[in-house]
Amino acid sequence: MSASSFVEKITGLQLKRDQQTNRQYAEIVAAITMGKEPDAQEVDRVLAEADKSVDDLKADVEKSQQRIMLHAHANSLPTFLQEREEIQNRLRQIDAEFAKAEKHHQESRYPLETRLRQCDEAIREATSAREELVTTCDDETLLAEMDHVESEIERVSELNRDLLSKATYFEDKADTESMLAEREISTGDRDHRREKSKSL
Repeated sequence: MSASSFVEKITGLQLKRDQQTNRQYAEIVAAITMGKEPDAQEVDRVLAEADKSVDDLKADVEKSQQRIMLHAHANSLPTFLQEREEIQNRLRQIDAEFAKAEKHHQESRYPLETRLRQCDEAIREATSAREELVTTCDDETLLAEMDHVESEIERVSELNRDLLSKATYFEDKADTESMLAEREISTGDRDHRREKSKSL
């Protein structure tokens, strides 16, 4: 075997050994990252062969953990994108429903409000016309009848006020008598119990 062939063979063996050591080191980092505890002597051997320190191992584990977290966030992207699209679609649907309801509300109110204003105007005109008829009436009979009607209205109103006042008076009186009767019954029961206890 020539010298060059021998050197190439040794180089190949070293390369193979380095690759195996790097793979073992990566497996150790992955195991620790996942919360596992590799054999301490095996770890010490691989660190020596890989020319790595304990600080190097710690830094690589932290880097691996950080990458796992980044992967988790990155993998959640499609889910949040889909949810965001669903929320936007729902908001657009709600806005469309609100716009339709608002339009219906306005269309329903407008003719009613217009008719309400017409009614108010008609009431003002009719009231004004009635007042003018009264003030410009020259018929003595009608005027006398109107005076009589107004007098009757005032008499009935006064009668109603008197009746209400009397009704209130009698209600208050009934309440007072009811309270007194309850008090007498209570007092009588107490006196009766007292007399009974004395006789025992």
